[in-house]
Amino acid sequence: MKILAVSMASAHFFNWISQLEGTHHEIYWLDVYDSGNKVKKIDFVHQFVGWRYKWDFPARHLLKGNFPKVYSVISRFNEVKLEKMMDSVIEQVQPDIVHSFNFQSAAIPLISVMKRRQLKWICSSWGSDIFYYSSIKSELKLLDSLCSIIDYLFTDCNREYKQSLKHGFKGKFLGVFPGRGGFLTQELRQEINFNKRKDHKTIIVKGNHGVFGRSHTVLKALSLIKSKICDWKIIVFGCSEVTLNYIQTLFNRKEIDVYGQISHQLIIKLMGNAAIYIGNSISDGMPNTLYEAIIMDVFPIQSNPGGATSEIIRHNFNGLLIENPNDTKSISELILKATGSSKLINNAIIFNRENIIPSIERNFIREKVINRYNSIELDLGISN
Repeated sequence: MKILAVSMASAHFFNWISQLEGTHHEIYWLDVYDSGNKVKKIDFVHQFVGWRYKWDFPARHLLKGNFPKVYSVISRFNEVKLEKMMDSVIEQVQPDIVHSFNFQSAAIPLISVMKRRQLKWICSSWGSDIFYYSSIKSELKLLDSLCSIIDYLFTDCNREYKQSLKHGFKGKFLGVFPGRGGFLTQELRQEINFNKRKDHKTIIVKGNHGVFGRSHTVLKALSLIKSKICDWKIIVFGCSEVTLNYIQTLFNRKEIDVYGQISHQLIIKLMGNAAIYIGNSISDGMPNTLYEAIIMDVFPIQSNPGGATSEIIRHNFNGLLIENPNDTKSISELILKATGSSKLINNAIIFNRENIIPSIERNFIREKVINRYNSIELDLGISN
């Protein structure tokens, strides 16, 4: 089956599409934002990159940074529209099916093309593609239009599937899978420091704060109870400059370790020494960092937008759920509950190790994903 994958260049996409390496499917990729370079990690994929600019002149970046208005005018004539490139790629490839990864960047902009071409269409809803944008009036018509013409749907949580039905999805649901595909669980777990874990009292916090992330609420909650958890080490990662400045108003340097944008490898290493992980947002699907915390035997305290997280975390059993991501007091109470109960933490780790980790292992997920693509091939009557 010829599959035309449409996505931005991202680690999640590369990990997902790598699941199809070695299968009989023929994969093509249109990079919607055009990063300009072919990606070695997926060199088995035919890649359409370097297409956006008719003339990628030497001073383009300088002009964009210093004279944005002039650059905007030039771009009207110099940039190839995604819809036009999509048409061109379809003509070249003649795909059996299109698979769009992410609604906002790789699906909604192509509604008119897909309606006109009448090609079969798979969409992957990652994070808050439907949940968040359902609350924005200006997005509703586009969301309804998209959901009504999708033929197949992958999601990273059941909540997104239920939301899609409200917006007219009548196609075939392919199931719930981690957005990046499965995890190399044994490889990641090599970073767990089992010798130090018994002595280390460490809380690790995802520092994202912005449109969705609400790390500042967690940091405020921690500051309110720092005298009660003074024997616990606090680590925050993925902080922007705004969050770094906010931390300085709440803690002194000895009370907290702060990291900006760091490598995935270092995040895993930090988790390998931690006992508790906290992630907080107002809108998300199933966070990959939550999965990674579970893989690393870290007790999760995680927000639960739209009930997504409760699909794998049972409150007070294998983790704790933040029901109001803006409620500092309730978050501080959850932290105290976790830090005050080694039994709760240990029981959660045992349950997650036996039940959650095997269900997200790379080979386990890959087999299921390949079966889904093969089932589509049968639907379309294609012989391999």
